[in-house]
Amino acid sequence: MTGNVTAGSDSITFAVGSTLFASPGTNSVHAAAGWTIAEFNVFGDAGGGQANFAAGTTVIPRSRITYGGTTAPNCVAQGFTGETNNLNFGPGTPASSPPGPAVFFNMTNAGGALTSCSGSTTVGDTHLITFNGLLYDFQASGDFILAQAPDFVVHARQVSGAPTWPDAAVNQAIATRMGGNAIAICPTRDGPALTVNGRPTELANNQPLSLDGGVDIWQEGDNVYTILDQAGNAVRATINANPRYVNVSVGLGTQPETVTGVLANANNNVSQIAARDGTVLTAPFLFGGLYGSYGTGWRVPPLEDTLLSACGSITENSIPSKPFYTKDLDIQLSAPALKICQAAGVDDPALLDACTLDVAVLGTESAATVYVGMSPPIAVGQVVLTTNTYVPLVNK
Repeated sequence: MTGNVTAGSDSITFAVGSTLFASPGTNSVHAAAGWTIAEFNVFGDAGGGQANFAAGTTVIPRSRITYGGTTAPNCVAQGFTGETNNLNFGPGTPASSPPGPAVFFNMTNAGGALTSCSGSTTVGDTHLITFNGLLYDFQASGDFILAQAPDFVVHARQVSGAPTWPDAAVNQAIATRMGGNAIAICPTRDGPALTVNGRPTELANNQPLSLDGGVDIWQEGDNVYTILDQAGNAVRATINANPRYVNVSVGLGTQPETVTGVLANANNNVSQIAARDGTVLTAPFLFGGLYGSYGTGWRVPPLEDTLLSACGSITENSIPSKPFYTKDLDIQLSAPALKICQAAGVDDPALLDACTLDVAVLGTESAATVYVGMSPPIAVGQVVLTTNTYVPLVNK
């Protein structure tokens, strides 16, 4: 389906196979008077209706502006209609496509992402996908700055898999400062996992807790927490049991946005990340650089912030001894893990490698769930000991 809005007329075209349906020549939008914001999607009929899509549906709305320039329009995580559809924001960011400039996002029955203009994740042992779509592994232990934007910050506590898996790590806890509130998810602590402004807090299932500063928190089931502010900035923490670790999604309510941390890119370049001192690393990443100035710089300074202190004192500050991928596993571990991920429908080579490593190292088939329906990364940042040891995991 495509729509077109000009100063004098609006049109829409809908294709079912080779059959086209069109409604040209109307002027419903009246754009001649000037406009600053637009929304393009598939919604239900008037009066609060809902458009219902069949199982397995994926829709990628794409709003292009034509004004003679090349700068992409700003994305704002807001809606302007009372009508809805039954899709969720899909995991991952779709790859950009010509012509542009445009705003686009992924919707699917699978869901799994946040209401945001730009999403990122840190999952399993620990595979990061940045806001621009770069997949890379970061296996250090300690407290790290995932994302730092003008209006909110997100920290994660990573712990090593030692002694069994000393070169792997997982997220043990997550914390954010949003709307002036300090919120932490601490799964390993006795009592409620959620702490709000220093107080352990229990939530009723799907009943939001509204805080000062326009922040809402709600819980789905007994293991998923979502934190959302009025600007659309969001954090979702999914607690996995046996072994206990946390998969995290972070969403930005506006794009472009000034954001730093291990989930951010440098220079709006999907293949680059930047240390806290501004040093830029370009994929493939040298092990010494990633776990040297980059990793050290993005550790939470002990006296800078205490968001994760709600989860207890930090007990680990270490780095792996070498890069760790599926190829480093014994075939007796990797082969059955690979089959589990393939059976779950994970087929992108980079995601399949990450999934296989997680299933094998974490020792549970459920580790594959987070990859189901996930959009392939736009780029892959492999970690290598030297440039001579670089062998691409996936061709892009």
